[in-house]
Amino acid sequence: HLGRLAPLRARARGAVLDMDVSPFVFGLDREVVPEINAEAEEAFWLPLERVRRGELDHVHIYEDAAGSARELPAWRFEERVVWGMTHRILSELLEALR
Repeated sequence: HLGRLAPLRARARGAVLDMDVSPFVFGLDREVVPEINAEAEEAFWLPLERVRRGELDHVHIYEDAAGSARELPAWRFEERVVWGMTHRILSELLEALR
């Protein structure tokens, strides 16, 4: 266990929820194969050095139920786009590592 990042207020479909998410950071000393459960559709390894260099920077267009669109920071890696809370958590982690 390396530490805990600051809690983030959860959001869903553009609305702020009455729930905080507390990310914890762990270091690995061996290769791990992620297991999928009901909380995630898939898992993959994101090359954080490429993220840090800005190579994967992307803009995600989020459209809410009312049809309003917003541009959100994201990373595009292979066929995947990392945005939203995952992007916020990893951005904070990278900032803490500077």
